[in-house]
Amino acid sequence: MEVPVKFTASSRSAFRIVAALTAFTLVAALPHAASAQVDPRILGTWKLNLTKTTWSPGPPPKSMTVTREQVGDAVKYTIDVVAANGNQVSIVETPRYDGNDYPRTGSADADTIALKRLDANTVQETLKKSGKVVQTARQ
Repeated sequence: MEVPVKFTASSRSAFRIVAALTAFTLVAALPHAASAQVDPRILGTWKLNLTKTTWSPGPPPKSMTVTREQVGDAVKYTIDVVAANGNQVSIVETPRYDGNDYPRTGSADADTIALKRLDANTVQETLKKSGKVVQTARQ
């Protein structure tokens, strides 16, 4: 599945790229995230379609792929990015929707992720580095 996305890049563009794509993938999982079962429709591999993506300012990444697979009652996200300068980032996380911190590897900006369901359609994401909140988002 190719995903057109509109991004705004900045000096920390790789972090924001991954955060935006993570938010997109979490929203796709919302209808079934509250249950112990994982909806098989959200599993698989998605590639960013750069020809359908608006990017301003700065160069877009060369590529981005998100893979989601079921691990027990959680979904394992593997986010692979090749930045415009050729640097590669691979972020892996397997959070549950219980508000607890779960390890996030491969990111220089965050080492844990916590997801908390606020209502049937809204999830709050909290990224932390060394115990300090570095980003919150609602999807």
